[in-house]
Amino acid sequence: YVAPVSDIENGLASFWQDLLQLDRVGIDDDFFVLGGHSLLATRVATFIRGAFGVDIRIRDLFTHTTIRSLSEYITSLDSSDVPSIEVGDRPERIPLSFAQERLWFID
Repeated sequence: YVAPVSDIENGLASFWQDLLQLDRVGIDDDFFVLGGHSLLATRVATFIRGAFGVDIRIRDLFTHTTIRSLSEYITSLDSSDVPSIEVGDRPERIPLSFAQERLWFID
């Protein structure tokens, strides 16, 4: 067991512990060996985007499977690559989504 040191390592370790329901996670522990799978990797990617402001792909989690490797990868990314969401003007009439149009048509 190697304890996390940096803020990114601590954040990832804490999230993995909660996600995988483990008492502790070391920075050299493999996510998939600990019980992670592709659906949980999606949650990790979402957490990383929100917590660290970098855009990460699910594929990257299969390459960087330990907290140490993932932390180094996150540090190397540029946070400006994440597009910001801007508030737009709300139209008077909001168009239906494709699913809503389908339900309207069926009805």
